[in-house]
Amino acid sequence: MPILFLAGLDILAYVDIGVIAAYGLCFLMLKKKLFYPYTLVCGNIFLVFVSVATVLCGLKFGFFLTLIGLSCVAFYTAYFSKRRGVKYAIAWVFTSLAVFFGIYIYSKLRDPYYTASPAWAEVVLFSINSIVSFSFIAVYLSMFVMYTMSLEKRITSESRTDELTKINNRYGLYDHLDEIEYKSNCYLAIFDIDDFKHVNDTYGHVYGDFVLQEVSRRTASALPEDFLCRYGGEEFILILENEPDLASVKAKLEALRDSIKKTSFVHDGHEASITITIGVASYPKSGNTERWIDAADEKMYQGKNSGKDQVVA
Repeated sequence: MPILFLAGLDILAYVDIGVIAAYGLCFLMLKKKLFYPYTLVCGNIFLVFVSVATVLCGLKFGFFLTLIGLSCVAFYTAYFSKRRGVKYAIAWVFTSLAVFFGIYIYSKLRDPYYTASPAWAEVVLFSINSIVSFSFIAVYLSMFVMYTMSLEKRITSESRTDELTKINNRYGLYDHLDEIEYKSNCYLAIFDIDDFKHVNDTYGHVYGDFVLQEVSRRTASALPEDFLCRYGGEEFILILENEPDLASVKAKLEALRDSIKKTSFVHDGHEASITITIGVASYPKSGNTERWIDAADEKMYQGKNSGKDQVVA
């Protein structure tokens, strides 16, 4: 506003005073949480001011450039407001562009009201309007990119998380195996719940789901530093890294097995004791991940066939 007065653009300066007053009144809407009407009114005020400024001053001051930035704001609103009930946001994109081309063509065909103005005012105002326009574009594109990256990260996380137990699934397992730099001191343990079909048949699938959730929770709590995933059904896999030897790993797994065995699983009027059988294997010399899983699986089935409720290494 001071620049407009100093440049002798008095009419536009008075219009700007009216715009500032209108913006001030608009903040009253925020106190009442009228966010959509606030945005709509502010956007329209901005649109009118830019149009009037371009008609009065022509293209040399660059007021019309800010409409490009405004279209970015409108597009961002259109993209992110679908689930928040904001209407006609897409129309704002086309309205901004229509006004942009309309005042551009008008200014090319007719002389502006202010035909003479200081050179410094043209440079300063054109620079300010250019910065405002590019700032709109930069800020909202940055927000769009950050949101997209956040969404991508969330989708990746959800696709690698078991829906029932909220631990990693087999896709998360393969990602983790790829990330381990030194596998020579790693051990893979696979375990499942003994006679789980009997548990489901006796107490129902709701109770069975509860057991799976509790087993995963207790395992994660007992071995917080180790990677845990639900491999499928009632099968779980543990990756134990930086272990000194197999004996140390077996001791950890025996403690886990004993803890599960001593736990009484009570839910919705049902109570049962659960046991698990664990097979563990060191990283194979072949370096084949599938062979590593198969080796631990073979050990687990050895335990199943020799009485269950044990750790086989």
